[in-house]
Amino acid sequence: MSRISAVIPKTYEELLFDAGVVFENLDYESATNATELYDLVKAAITTEACLGATRGGVSWSSSAEFREIELDDIFVTIKGATQKGKITVTVSLTLTQFSPENARRLINASDITETGNITELRERTFIDTSKDYIDHLVIVVRQGIGNYAVIDMENVINTAAGAIVTNNNGEAEMAVTWTATIADPEETTAPYSIKWFKNS
Repeated sequence: MSRISAVIPKTYEELLFDAGVVFENLDYESATNATELYDLVKAAITTEACLGATRGGVSWSSSAEFREIELDDIFVTIKGATQKGKITVTVSLTLTQFSPENARRLINASDITETGNITELRERTFIDTSKDYIDHLVIVVRQGIGNYAVIDMENVINTAAGAIVTNNNGEAEMAVTWTATIADPEETTAPYSIKWFKNS
């Protein structure tokens, strides 16, 4: 008998490849297909919007709290009895490029000032909602041959301790975890979207 496998030609078109590239507030709305997105991303990689090289890839997750409605005389889980609660959307990655902008992204509630050839970062004791949240943290990942997936997180803030780890005979690493948030308490969708760009 022939071997059964779920691997078909379409499989290779839907695999995600490489570590992906992460941007702060990348404006990609003008892209209508994978080629246009690629051109836009290539141009943006050389700007401060790009977070630069990462190590170990990008780990994204959306997790929700669930609870069951408890009633007497119910002995199995009933369809419709599961209630969805708080949704937490996070991304974790390790930055390798220690620029002032990446330090600001790593150290929450901080300000950068420049005096001559010196750039200084100072951390504040409070969060300023007008500038400490990243409006859109955009992750672009290659998919299949010539296609791309985009994860767009909204109102993102660093929710982990800012840490810089130097290595003997190696490069420093800056691990960061960002959490997406909603700006409107009445919003009924989670603060992210995933888009697939392909060419016809």
